[in-house]
Amino acid sequence: SSTTLTASGASNYVWDNNAGNTASVTVSPSTTTTYIVTGTSNGCTGTDQVTVTVAPSLNVTTTGDVTICPGSTATITASGATNFSWNNNAGSSATINVSPASTTTYIVTGTDANGCSGQAQATVTVANNLTLNATNVEMCGGSNSTITVSGAGTNGNYTWQPSTYLSSAAGNSVTFTAG
Repeated sequence: SSTTLTASGASNYVWDNNAGNTASVTVSPSTTTTYIVTGTSNGCTGTDQVTVTVAPSLNVTTTGDVTICPGSTATITASGATNFSWNNNAGSSATINVSPASTTTYIVTGTDANGCSGQAQATVTVANNLTLNATNVEMCGGSNSTITVSGAGTNGNYTWQPSTYLSSAAGNSVTFTAG
């Protein structure tokens, strides 16, 4: 960004760093820079200096993208700034709790005491409702049968309750032993 430097008290001005030769100059330094201005009037000369401090850019981040089940709440936390403002009327604190009905991207703008700002985003994906499919099994006492369920995908977590007579309380395929 840029800033305007203004000198007064003389009729002619010369700024160093090739900034110009008028009373007001606009500068855009990439690092902190000191500018010296020399003013002359009626044969007299004076100098002054001004330092333009370039604050480091903000690295605003979030805890990242998250996937939730319908009706659930996601917590997103931003960091890297002093003050925060979220889009979608999500709030102005570093941490927000959201329960979107559909997949939504939240953008946060962070600012610091110098007025510098940065942005980050996090997408909350709302997964589809699961429909589980299990097949009923008929068997005689003392025999075994495998029960398989599907619907949560190959990486889904399945929990069986009650787990009495089952080979395991978890997994998409378990063996039932009739008592």
